[in-house]
Amino acid sequence: MRPYAAADIGTWDLTADVVVAGYGVAGAAAVVEAARAGAEVLVLERAGGWGGAAAMADGFIYLGGGTALQRACGFDDSPEATATFLMAAMGPGADAAKI
Repeated sequence: MRPYAAADIGTWDLTADVVVAGYGVAGAAAVVEAARAGAEVLVLERAGGWGGAAAMADGFIYLGGGTALQRACGFDDSPEATATFLMAAMGPGADAAKI
């Protein structure tokens, strides 16, 4: 499938005040705020469900690496341990350079 030029489209099947492309964490927040403001919202998502990249990460955000807060709470961590964990958590497609 190829994209069409806007000039080649004669009619639209759906219209909305706000169109959100992607229903991940940011898209969901945009939908909630737009709807709360009274807008009619249309969500476009290419995946079979909501969640985006956050869903692929099980919604888990790791804030480790030996931060001052971790030390104050009695947790021993390091940037190396964080990298090891993220490589394992991301699975076989993990990008070590990005991590």
